[in-house]
Amino acid sequence: MRALLAVALVAVAGCPAGTEPRPFGLETHQVTLSRGGAAHVGFRVARHDAGGGPSFSVTPEGKGLQLDVFSFVLEADAWAGIATVSASAQVEPGEYTAVLAGETLQVTVAPPPAVTLDPKTMRRSTVAKSAPGLTAALSDDGTVWQTVGDGGVSRVESLSGVRAISMFGPGSVVAVTLEGKAVDVRATQAESLTLQSDGTVANTTLTNLAAVRPYFVVLPGNVMASQDSFLSTDGTLLAGTEQGAAPVDPRVTGVVDVIPTAKAWLTADGTVFAQQQTSPFRVVPVFQREGLRALEGDGYQTFSGQTAEYRHHALWVADGLAWFQPSEMPLRVLTLPGGGEVRDVFVRDRWWFLLGADGRLFEGDKLLPFPSVRPAAPAPDVGVFCDPIPFTPGGTVQVALRVARDGFDGALTLTPRSLPSDVTVPAVSIPAGATTATLPVAFASSGVVRPFDLEFALVGEGLTRTTLLPVELPRGPRRVTVASDLVLKRDGTVWRLPLAGPPTQVMGLSNIVSITSNMALDADGAVFSFGQNQRGELGRGTYGVADQVPGRVTGVPKAVAIAFSNGAGSLTSLVLDEQGQVWRFGSTSTTDPGTVTPTLVAGLPRMVDVNGDASPAALDASGAVWLVNRPKQFMNAPVNRIGLVLDGAPATVDQSYGVPGSGRLNQTVKVLWYTGFATLTDGRGVWSLATGAGLSLMAFLPGSEGAVYASREGVVVKADGTVWRRPTNGPALQQVAGISDVAIPR
Repeated sequence: MRALLAVALVAVAGCPAGTEPRPFGLETHQVTLSRGGAAHVGFRVARHDAGGGPSFSVTPEGKGLQLDVFSFVLEADAWAGIATVSASAQVEPGEYTAVLAGETLQVTVAPPPAVTLDPKTMRRSTVAKSAPGLTAALSDDGTVWQTVGDGGVSRVESLSGVRAISMFGPGSVVAVTLEGKAVDVRATQAESLTLQSDGTVANTTLTNLAAVRPYFVVLPGNVMASQDSFLSTDGTLLAGTEQGAAPVDPRVTGVVDVIPTAKAWLTADGTVFAQQQTSPFRVVPVFQREGLRALEGDGYQTFSGQTAEYRHHALWVADGLAWFQPSEMPLRVLTLPGGGEVRDVFVRDRWWFLLGADGRLFEGDKLLPFPSVRPAAPAPDVGVFCDPIPFTPGGTVQVALRVARDGFDGALTLTPRSLPSDVTVPAVSIPAGATTATLPVAFASSGVVRPFDLEFALVGEGLTRTTLLPVELPRGPRRVTVASDLVLKRDGTVWRLPLAGPPTQVMGLSNIVSITSNMALDADGAVFSFGQNQRGELGRGTYGVADQVPGRVTGVPKAVAIAFSNGAGSLTSLVLDEQGQVWRFGSTSTTDPGTVTPTLVAGLPRMVDVNGDASPAALDASGAVWLVNRPKQFMNAPVNRIGLVLDGAPATVDQSYGVPGSGRLNQTVKVLWYTGFATLTDGRGVWSLATGAGLSLMAFLPGSEGAVYASREGVVVKADGTVWRRPTNGPALQQVAGISDVAIPR
């Protein structure tokens, strides 16, 4: 560590006529100053020769201390002046001795002021980025927005009352809301760390923390890992892993913010320190400004063969000014395009952002089309939350609201902004200090069963927020009304749609509530099968004998759901009974001999639905998906809607499914059903998802506006009960003649 201590001797006027000269010596022999500060000491010392100047020295030696003598007054027998003792940002705190012409001056360079940090008031992450073109921002109203493929932005559905965000891999937003102990979140592709209001970090043994800053390390083969820096509430900087961390340097105290990996930090006296990439590493001050309030940055390392690179980005803001330092290059001042005051700054990996006082967010010089973005500094906030509201046609649900307050205890008004035509919700007043309220939500007796959000304005004195309350489908067995070339009408009859000619009714079936391509379930819980029977999938005791006439499947209790899996070599029929047990018949693969009669699947907990869109699977009440062909829990990821299996991975009816990557639709798609098509719930229609090697290009199907379901074979049902499909000679959907009043799937 090199330090710099300078003493400047400034000229002063001689003694006025008739006055006695000042006594020899220093006005004081002890001064205390902080880094970047100065002290002035008057002196009059004996002159021992006719020229030169007063001798000056500083100890201890070997600290790289420097002396500058500028000017002084030469009297007949003395030198007189004012010595200015200044400590640059590079001086280590400690005791120094200055000797001026034999007079001793004790200089104390004080350490940064002691700090006590509160995790609830530390800067939070309100801008996140995971890849080029994928950025998310927290709006002033408490909602989260992210960029989409067309250059615009879209709001993340069912998410409000948010206090901090990060991104976990491409396009996946991690958010912490006001409801809970977490006050900040920082994520990498490997993990996410949430800082709790009590100074602990989720999934760690560390305590008394005020900030968490993970970062990326890119290893050979594009393997991502992370390291972490932790800032203690007493201003001590720690670095290490989640399991344990040690102080970066015992001399580093009074830290109030830190860039990941302990490569740079800000102390309470406005000094920014950085760890230089030299051997051995040196920690040096690189910037000092009184009142400096924010430090932002990110770091990453790349390894290519034996060559190592390090890039360091850092931004500091004070009094509406911003500076940027790429790697170890000189600082440069940043300004908002078009002028204006800088409100905040963010650095995310290789990208830096400027936030204007008017809420505009710039990535470099590019304006991003987000609504007014929230700065990182916490402010009084409030949010309203509830459990998912069950869609209840013809009924009114009394919704219990939870009010989360963070420094705001005033009265609130919750006013609906826009509602579907089949939902009625009044405005609700929430008294000052109240943490609960009740909201009546009335549903019309008719309407398409669908998930959606109720949007409200939450208004208090000097505060306006957006509240999104989710309306959910009741969890339970699906009712499928389109399968292959079959459709189910509202009157309970089943019809076949030939490629040419009018629809024909499947005789022998009535009072039907759900269908597959080879089965039908009636309202009494009876299961009927028909069609091909290559490996016993009809479940009627025969193998390889087809039967187009529906016949009752015996040996299974009263059923509530059915499914058929005919992909990846599987020809498996599934039946869920009213006790939550799963029965199967048929074969799960070409090497599985299968069974020709219903067989109980052992090893499963109580299930609420079955699915065959990919591998045969079932969903339990907690939202976990289980594979049926080899009973095991496939993924324990609680879902809010009916669970589906998407190319071997669980999805949900209301899964916000981002499609990342070059050439793909970078857009959050609210999936109502997945069967080879994704149906959007906002009336835009159907987007085709290519099956096979993961998700590929998405394409909008012309003519699908108003769709509420699309089968894997491309048969589309609209809200009015009409059926549409793509003709062989054109891209646009055409209505199927001779069929209407088709039941809406749920």
